[in-house]
Amino acid sequence: MDKIKNYEEKILNYKNELFALRLFYEQTKLLWPSSMLASMNFEKHYNNIKNRGNNIIKKAENILKHAKIDQNVNLLDEIEIPPLEEEVMYLINPDGIERLKLLLETYNELFPGRDKDTPLTEGDHRMIMNRIIEKY
Repeated sequence: MDKIKNYEEKILNYKNELFALRLFYEQTKLLWPSSMLASMNFEKHYNNIKNRGNNIIKKAENILKHAKIDQNVNLLDEIEIPPLEEEVMYLINPDGIERLKLLLETYNELFPGRDKDTPLTEGDHRMIMNRIIEKY
């Protein structure tokens, strides 16, 4: 059962990283000129990462469900949850996963228990950015 619990944790961590990437993406769109983002294919790159990540999560959750039903932890080896930092936009986000962790940590401080599917307003994003500035 430890393997199932570890796999559940991996899925949750991956979901959190994808959410933090969404925060980064939305904040970058607020701060950077659209012409600069277009020249870097920012939107396309983000959507590719998001779509791949959502597919991985869907497959992983499906395998997890079957592993629990069948009590067969070997099923969990069928799909690997890759580290997101291999896909993060290094040109745009040179701090990589550390910046994403900071965004997620700050979001959780400011909006504890908030459903991550609830869209953030520009004001919400600015609160997150200002809190990070205050911290450092």
